[in-house]
Amino acid sequence: MDAVLAMSTMRVHIRSILVKLEVNSQQNAIPIYRETRRHGA
Repeated sequence: MDAVLAMSTMRVHIRSILVKLEVNSQQNAIPIYRETRRHGA
């Protein structure tokens, strides 16, 4: 069974993640993600 999410749902999830990371854009979130992965968290 394939999961199907509406684009509006994805935007809400992405916005929630950005708010938690305290950044304004996905581009600003990338270095945080990379740093987290580097430290194995």
